Amino acid sequence: NDPAASVREQAVFWLGQVRTDRAASALEDIVTSSRDVDLRTKAVHALHETNSPRAAAVLRRLAESEQTPERVREQAIFWLGQRRSQENADFLRGLYAKLPRGSDGDDWRKKVMFSLSQMRCCNNAAWLLGLGLDNANSAEVRGHALWTAGQAGIAGSEVAGVYDRLTDAEVKEKLIWVMSESRDRVATDKLI
Repeated sequence: NDPAASVREQAVFWLGQVRTDRAASALEDIVTSSRDVDLRTKAVHALHETNSPRAAAVLRRLAESEQTPERVREQAIFWLGQRRSQENADFLRGLYAKLPRGSDGDDWRKKVMFSLSQMRCCNNAAWLLGLGLDNANSAEVRGHALWTAGQAGIAGSEVAGVYDRLTDAEVKEKLIWVMSESRDRVATDKLI
């Protein structure tokens, strides 16, 4: 309730370091009911820092709710990807499947793919590669899926074999970039 926004933001940040049920409860209240969206985004990060099952559940609720303010929802999706766990990977994949196709939905799908790419676990790289090959997705989403598969550490030898199966030039360009980043001999040979 301090009148200075910077003081409130610092208090929220440090609450995330306290790691008690009382602190988590206060953060949950801020992240779900504060009128200050900037403070809510700070509270999302602080909740992530508590590393508690309760905080993870709150982040998942925020990530899946269309009523969550866009910036808050985006932060919830991002921070879920910063905590490696099969549970978070499964949640994000399920969220991806629920998102509508089209420009708004595709923007959210790309955020979910990026979050999954940051985990570097749980077979996310192969899953993302599969999205890149799925013609049901737009070329933009497929290209982003290939890029995020590269971020997730997909092996260059795995993507080199995919190139000849692609027909869309935009998607092929993303795959070329992924191969160039892999430093894998099979990918380098394919590029040559």
